[in-house]
Amino acid sequence: MTRSKTGPKHTYAGRRASPEHGHGRPSYGSVWQRPERERRGHPPGLSREQIVRAAIAIADADGLEAISMRRISAQLDVGTMSLYWYVANKDELLDLVYDEMFGEIEEPLARSGDWRSDAAQLAHATRAVLLRHPWLVTIAGSQPALGPNLLRHMEHALSIFDALGLSEVEMLNLMMVLDNSITGFVVHELQHKALYGEQNMSEDDMYAWLAPYLEDQLASGQYPVFRRVLEAMADAPDADDKFQYGLDCLLDGIAVRIAAAQDA
Repeated sequence: MTRSKTGPKHTYAGRRASPEHGHGRPSYGSVWQRPERERRGHPPGLSREQIVRAAIAIADADGLEAISMRRISAQLDVGTMSLYWYVANKDELLDLVYDEMFGEIEEPLARSGDWRSDAAQLAHATRAVLLRHPWLVTIAGSQPALGPNLLRHMEHALSIFDALGLSEVEMLNLMMVLDNSITGFVVHELQHKALYGEQNMSEDDMYAWLAPYLEDQLASGQYPVFRRVLEAMADAPDADDKFQYGLDCLLDGIAVRIAAAQDA
């Protein structure tokens, strides 16, 4: 879910947004550079946090495309123009929403000091948030603003691989490999759930529906390895088991890279 760039030409320090910023973002920089403004007579209790949580609730219910300033104002029972006192436009709102999700990932995490345990904990926490907010995978890596929660998330993820003999570039690459693997698994997981939902079938129903066709194909003798594997599977592993198996394979590979760096 993270978006990172390396090298001198991608240095963020000292960068300033130009008036020709595009994407509807204000030229004066990110929303986190601008504190919430006090407005005399504004609706009591209204804040960026409240607006962001309302946007997330809308996306959870009806998808990311359902978020609009009008919909949020109706949910909060305030005038639409009141929202613009706190966020400049929808692009800025999505930056805040995206950053809020990284706060959800980080909130339950506690470092143990063992890189493998900490990486696994981060992976499971990330998957849990992506499954809780399925629309999040559609914008993963697409929001350019590095908000405080995302920065904290990146610091945590990079720190897992720090002091292990790896170069800074290797640390960044391993963080991205882990992150991309989690996101990719969840995208596939959500697609399967959507397929079964659209067909009004469970996974077992789907396999039962396919059984006559598969039996005919396997009887042809053209797929001996697949047939052997299928017959050996009394029960298909569930999504949690599949995720853990893939994660273990990935961490085993990372362990080899760490050992090689320490032996160099």
